[in-house]
Amino acid sequence: MRECSILPVRLLLTALIVVVAAPAAGQRRLRHEFVPRSFLERNPIEAAVQPALEDGDPVPRALRRDGERLEAPGRADPSAPTFGEPGGGGIVRPSEARPDRDTGIDQPLRYHAVFNPSVAPLRRNVAFDGIDPDYRLHVARAAMRPVPIAAREAIPGRELFWGDVKLDLHRGRASSIPSVAPDMRVLAIKTTPDVPLELLKDGADNFYVRARYTGGVRVVFLVDADSTYFSGAVPGNVPLGVQAGAPHTELPAAVLARAERVLEALGVSAAQPFDRGLNTLVTWFRDFRAGPPPAGVGDIYEDLALGRSGVCRHRAFAFLVTARGAGVPTRQVQNEAHAFVEVRAPDGRWRRIDLGGEAPSLDISGGYGRRLHTPAPDAFSKPESYLSQYSALLGGGAGAGAGGPEV
Repeated sequence: MRECSILPVRLLLTALIVVVAAPAAGQRRLRHEFVPRSFLERNPIEAAVQPALEDGDPVPRALRRDGERLEAPGRADPSAPTFGEPGGGGIVRPSEARPDRDTGIDQPLRYHAVFNPSVAPLRRNVAFDGIDPDYRLHVARAAMRPVPIAAREAIPGRELFWGDVKLDLHRGRASSIPSVAPDMRVLAIKTTPDVPLELLKDGADNFYVRARYTGGVRVVFLVDADSTYFSGAVPGNVPLGVQAGAPHTELPAAVLARAERVLEALGVSAAQPFDRGLNTLVTWFRDFRAGPPPAGVGDIYEDLALGRSGVCRHRAFAFLVTARGAGVPTRQVQNEAHAFVEVRAPDGRWRRIDLGGEAPSLDISGGYGRRLHTPAPDAFSKPESYLSQYSALLGGGAGAGAGGPEV
């Protein structure tokens, strides 16, 4: 992944306006089509969504929930990239990530919108929950378990999204699919051609499908996710390190010793209230700047963390190690354009935390006609430098308010 460099706000807004204003060259404006009745008969929509169906419609043109009308995906986008295997030319889920010292200006970002509302640029392609002594990040809990179509009971406080992806399937092999949140529930799914899919999930909450089929397939799926993940507050009546020793807090001994040195330099201890200690960490890592590699002790983690130099992948990596050093369950998440982190609060629910990123441009393909998901502002401090960066401008951390613009 190559990403996140420096961008004046005016140029970024210009780039976003270009993306919003018109579809890519050669693409026709998409008209949303109805979901075929066979889709609903084969994949009944759960009771949680039934009230959203428009009265009198034999087949729903859209879903309505909490005052929001959510159109079903229309025609397939012929220019959409394929999610698949390495070498296929599409969007590939990497098996590992490593920190680097390329902290200066990087290449322009390219991001493909999969969900409606769009969570750009914070789609989950892969979450890493393992850290080696040499700082290699990987999926430590790779064993997969089946994920059933969601239960029928209504669950308040969950947000609806349509997903639309092209996959390159290989018979009997698990193929990765993107997600909006680690607790994402799949409510309905349709494939073209009609291919039965098995849904799977690993220990880092990465999602997969598996089929007895080889070839390309379009997958349209309806999902929901806990709204707390996007901007929920965290408790302050327990210590920051109350979850020390729990899964997703593990660090190799030598890495833990370095994390403790960084925590001491930041004035953060595991005994501080959870909300205050976490806010100190978020504020520190949001205030990075792209620039020359930092000088330091020669350890890439300590140099990045204390030098406050780097773009989104550097911030996410350094935060991951530091937060785990304080006993906070943390994962690094990334897609083809951006990296961010997930933290599990003492209430057992994950929170998405965007630390920002800088880039010369952000090209969002597939976003025409989709609403931008704009949750309420998160509870953490937002340095001025962070507010001027592309992910905050898109609503990922700053919160652009409900009913945001199309992307």
